[in-house]
Amino acid sequence: MIMKKVILIILGFNLIGCAPEFYSPNRVNIPELKNKNDLKVSAARGYLGLETQFAYAITKNIGVIANYANYLDGEDENGFDAGNGSGIEFGGEFINS
Repeated sequence: MIMKKVILIILGFNLIGCAPEFYSPNRVNIPELKNKNDLKVSAARGYLGLETQFAYAITKNIGVIANYANYLDGEDENGFDAGNGSGIEFGGEFINS
């Protein structure tokens, strides 16, 4: 009985606690690195902000990637509240060439 109450409380918090005003996924970073010292850098001005991506092959088989996104506060032309925020992510990749 207590376990059911705990589960219901947790589910309730998930439903009301995770309600962002705005969600926008970042672009997919698929760098397609093939050789040592390959580098890919890109930047894009999108719907509501700036997004940059970086990828570098440290060795023939190991690479690193990073993404940064910055979303601006404001409204679009339809009056939709855009929200704001930023995020950064890092990762590694295995290059199978």
